[in-house]
This record gives sequence, C-alpha cells and structure tokens, in this order.
Amino acid sequence: MLFNGLSKTAYTDLINSPIRYKNNAKSKSDLTWLYEDDNIHEQSTFCENARLELDSIVKSEGINPKYGLKIKTTLIRKQQAAIEKCAKDLVRADNTWRQAVLTNKRDTANNRIFDHREIAICCMDNKTGAVTAILAKKPSCDGNHCGDLTKANRQMGSAFKLFPYYLYLNEPGVNEHTMIAGQQHTEGWFPSESHGTPPEQTSVLNAITHSYNGAVANLIYDRKIHFEDLNDLARKFGITLNEPYSISDKAMSTIGSSGSVFSLVKAYNAIADDGLVKKPFYILEIRDVHNKLLWERDGKIQPIDYLNKSTCRELKNCFKNVVSNGTAASVRANYSLPDAGGKTGTTNNEVDVWYIGFNSNTTMGIWMGYPLTSQISSGMRSRDCAELWGKIMRNVR
Repeated sequence: MLFNGLSKTAYTDLINSPIRYKNNAKSKSDLTWLYEDDNIHEQSTFCENARLELDSIVKSEGINPKYGLKIKTTLIRKQQAAIEKCAKDLVRADNTWRQAVLTNKRDTANNRIFDHREIAICCMDNKTGAVTAILAKKPSCDGNHCGDLTKANRQMGSAFKLFPYYLYLNEPGVNEHTMIAGQQHTEGWFPSESHGTPPEQTSVLNAITHSYNGAVANLIYDRKIHFEDLNDLARKFGITLNEPYSISDKAMSTIGSSGSVFSLVKAYNAIADDGLVKKPFYILEIRDVHNKLLWERDGKIQPIDYLNKSTCRELKNCFKNVVSNGTAASVRANYSLPDAGGKTGTTNNEVDVWYIGFNSNTTMGIWMGYPLTSQISSGMRSRDCAELWGKIMRNVR
C-alpha cells in the first residue's frame, strides 16, 4: 500500500519511528539536527486521522488493498513546503531552541527530562474543510509512542476565548461595541493580565483585541453566559471542559481549558466561513497500482453543524482587529496580510503558546511547547507563533 508515495513498510515505520527536534552532535558547538535534512516531508505529514479515514473508505467501499493502492491526499505541496521550511528555519535560527536542546529540562513533578521542544501546525481550507498542510508527527516524552501533536490536548489559554465571546455576541442586543466589565471581580481566583491593566469598563472588541482575561472571566461569573452552553459549544469541536465546583471555577475554565490544535483550527475555520462547521478530510481519491480509479471524493461540502452567520461575522471582525491593533499586530505590520485575523494564546509561565489565525482562504493553527502535560516553560511567546504564522502565509500567497 502507498500513502503519499510511501511503501507499506515505510508507512508502518512512520508509526514506530518518530522524529525529534534533538541534538545528535558530539559536542555543544557542533549542532547536528535530525530535522535539518529534507527527507522529513512524509514523516511530518503522516497523521492518525488520515490513516483512520483511509481505513474507513477502504472498508465501506470494499476496496482490496492487497496488491497496493495509490492515495491522493488533500495536502497542497506549496503550503506543506512552507510550514516545513519556516518551522525548520525557526529551529535553526532561534537561540532559545538551541538552548532548549543543549540544556536538559526536568519536569520535577513527574521526574521526567525533556530534551526537545515541539511544534504542531495544521492548515484547513476555509470552504471545504480539506486539511491542506500538517506538521504533526513528533514523539512523546519517552520516545516510544508516536502521537499526532495536532490532536494532543494542551491548555489553550486565550485561544479558547472564541467560545465564550461567540456565546455573548450571540445574545440579543449584544455587539462588538457593547461595554463589559474589564477588570476581574471573581472570588477566589485572580487571572493575570499579560497586556496591561484593563479599564474598568471596556468594549467586547477591545477586550478581544487586547486579550483581557478578567473581562472574559466576568462573563461567566456575572452569568452573562452559562457554563453549560459554553460546554455544549466546545463539544461541537471536540473539547470537553472539566466540571467545576463553584462559579469561580467556571470562570477559570474559560481560560484554563484544554484542547488540541486540530479542534481549535476546526472552530476558527467555522468562524472564518461564516458559521459553517465542516468535517475535516484528508483523502481525495484512491487508485490501484495500475492507476484505475477506485474511489473519488464527490466534492460536495457536507456541513455537520451551523453557527449564527451574523455572530460569526462580528467575531471575525474582532479577530481581524487583534491582527491590526492587538496581541498579533506583528502579523499585519511585518507580513502585509490585510485579510488576516486570529487569536493568540498563552498559558501560565508560557508553558503552551498558540496562534490560531485565518485569511480569506485558509485557517492555520500553531502550538509550541514541551511534550505531553509538562509544566516547563516553553521559552517562547504567543507572538512567536504569530510571527511563524505570518511567515508561512507570506510564503504561500
């Protein structure tokens, strides 16, 4: 069987042989990167979701893979090359990545040592839901299990704010200029503010633009949106919130929730496409070894859910303002992307950093951090994710 031109043996090896951002040099001055070679294309794009989709099609269509199959995926070569090149350039050029490799990082709570950072990237077409580029295959901390980083759940930080703000903007009489409490007044929990002290009263637009944590926590604490509705909305995209014990816990859940790159890209993709929630897909056609067509995607867009169109357009405008005047202003300033919008995300101590953004054609999410549930600082900032996003988008225009 072939997967993007891979033999069955190579396909199997990808499951058992993950790649690492790891220093294999004999000395600290002689850095040799496994990631430096240009042979990682198939390794980085292989992901469990694609395999499951392929298995489902083969079984439902009664296709016999015994003598080999040729699989045409949704990956766009130019986009795939761009995310790999830009990620590679970041690893090579940024001294913090080199320092992270050269200095062992210990998770004292779990007595584990990490010697590499990870990046997960997923791109999705706004109109169809096709996964057009992906950087997903990296190892877990023990190096024995190969996981899909785009599906790994991590603390989302402010990237999760799409969900509470969508619910609030969907309320009658509420719009982006509606004034809300900017400074938090929840009991028993005091969220830090990374972008300065917010005003006592601020507009929804300003709260999103500058990522005020207290403002979004107040929406839950003041019962302007209900936690149960928030949980239901998040579940549409594969995110389940922990059941809180108090109203303060519910407020904290708006910022402390866990999710994956894949889930967030799917959600922001729906906002970018005016509320159409689509099932992502990876495979366009299957042929036998003689090039006979066995199965072909019909091209019809099959939405699995809908969000309110006018609410999505208003929220999309807020996310574009994040790029124009807020926490991701460097994207527009440095890369001339006038139609870009998105949201940064940073967890406590910068353990996980995010940027989920979109333009008129594509939604792309980026996460950086250490493996699994480490509480070690990534040494990066959400601005670094936004910068990487901008570089990739500039390369694929």
